[in-house]
Amino acid sequence: MIAQCCSGSGGGSTELVNKSPDISDLVEPVPLSISQPAAHASDRQISDLAEPVPLALSPAAHSSEQQMPDAKSETSQLAKEKQVATISRATSVPKLMRAASQRSKAELVGVATLVCEDAAASQGAVCEDAAASQTRASHWDRMKAINVLKLKKIKAGESLAEVREQMVGRAGPPLPEEVGDQCCCLCCCFFCCPCRASIRRCFSTKPEFVDERTDRSWKSIAFEFLHPETLFWIAVCIVIFCGWGYISWITYPTAMSMMEHNACMYWSMLYLDFFPNVLTALIYHQCRCCHRLHKAEHQYVFQSPLKAQFSVGSAYFLYFNCWTAPMYVLTVIPSFIARTHYQSAIFYATLVQTVILLCIRIVMWIMEQRPSMYMYAPTCWLNFMRFFRTHFTIAAFDYYNDGRYKGWTRSTGYGNVMPFFDVCLGSCPFDVKWSVPIPFIDFITHEAKVWSNFVDPENIFWTPLQKLWYFSWLFLIAVLTTYVFSIFWAPWGSCWPWGPVSVYLGGQ
Repeated sequence: MIAQCCSGSGGGSTELVNKSPDISDLVEPVPLSISQPAAHASDRQISDLAEPVPLALSPAAHSSEQQMPDAKSETSQLAKEKQVATISRATSVPKLMRAASQRSKAELVGVATLVCEDAAASQGAVCEDAAASQTRASHWDRMKAINVLKLKKIKAGESLAEVREQMVGRAGPPLPEEVGDQCCCLCCCFFCCPCRASIRRCFSTKPEFVDERTDRSWKSIAFEFLHPETLFWIAVCIVIFCGWGYISWITYPTAMSMMEHNACMYWSMLYLDFFPNVLTALIYHQCRCCHRLHKAEHQYVFQSPLKAQFSVGSAYFLYFNCWTAPMYVLTVIPSFIARTHYQSAIFYATLVQTVILLCIRIVMWIMEQRPSMYMYAPTCWLNFMRFFRTHFTIAAFDYYNDGRYKGWTRSTGYGNVMPFFDVCLGSCPFDVKWSVPIPFIDFITHEAKVWSNFVDPENIFWTPLQKLWYFSWLFLIAVLTTYVFSIFWAPWGSCWPWGPVSVYLGGQ
């Protein structure tokens, strides 16, 4: 048995020596630090510490043990066996092994008692260290492991279903290594025409791929739309849209030129993507007081029943209006002072964008129910879904302990339909080289493998040319913001309430 203990714990040689070592020789080589109670116990006599231990530490000790009366019950013996087994695993025992055949049972049991106390204390410390290490574990360690696992499975020719579930969820789109690249004109998701397989063979690089997941029937999906709870939340959304639409109608600017109208629409889209989405999600993950609520939101809305899309959507629609109202007030202050009109394009622009986003959410939910639709969707759409779902699959609520992002959350992917602001903030988990603040463009211009390989944002650095690129876009956004507000606040703007600019230049 002592040989087994030695081999299990990485101990030294099994050679026995003739010299009888002192008891100090038995205690000193133990690599674990002896706790204070154990040190006091060593001052007492060995006979006082001796207790019958059912397992011996050597064959000689085992033979001497057989001569001692068995005073313990069978249940107690099993417990002691586990205790001594713990000693053999947690302790290096070269000198114990050498002296085992030369020492009496009482001496060996005394040393075993001391070592047992040490082992118990050490095991507790090891468990605490392991728990602390697990608490400090980064989500990026898991993501790096997923990247390694993906490469391993690709090399071995194995299925990537496990990797896919970790990266985009159990109902997410297949990886580009599975489905390949599919041309943007391939959009036969909702059309069960007999020729769509032939179309896919023409426009897909991996037409042989077949998703192993089972499709939900259209009848079952239709019944979920007609479920009473779903209908209730659909009705809530309709009521919100009706009120929103009425405000948009009475505030719709009729005097704007086409250029001014388009500028207001585009600026409203940027505003709605950055403040209510990116900035809000960043605050939810950065502030610990918001973690509990936001974790519950993740669990409720990700890969959830259809009613969750409308219930959470209705809450966000009201939230979007809370962000839209201050911008509306800022734009109509001149008109309010002049008491002329109260027109602004921001309510209309945000309403159009929100309706489009809700439709996108519904399409994504239907594709989750019928994974075969991924095989007939364009690559740009699959890239968008991979980016969108990353916020939920990483779902990091911990923080960087060091580095340039020290103290900041590790969470990523806050944007809705474009990663531009995530790239600028350093919260994009993909190495997007040249992002633009235009919806869906990045998912077309960057190949699919960019959106299937996680990169820790802390390891992404911009080149001088990239810095020039992003600062130029931010400057253009600042110019656009100035132009949009000048429509309402400057004399040359169409919504300026005090007449044309010629009046202030000396004209009639």
